[in-house]
Amino acid sequence: MDGHDTDALAEQIKNLPNGSGKPGAIICDTVKGKGVDFMEDDNNWHYRVPKPEEVEEAHKQLGLVEGEAA
Repeated sequence: MDGHDTDALAEQIKNLPNGSGKPGAIICDTVKGKGVDFMEDDNNWHYRVPKPEEVEEAHKQLGLVEGEAA
């Protein structure tokens, strides 16, 4: 499923079999850094820490202000 669709993901989690004693799994397709043009599909962000100005730009691109939805 689309791992960026948080509503659909929450619904899938609610629908996982419960009480069977067996683990459940949901496989999600995602894009690293989705929604931030300088991070998207760039493996360097698996270990690199963004500078404050990069965090600010990422928040703008994601529609976030100080870490909260705008």
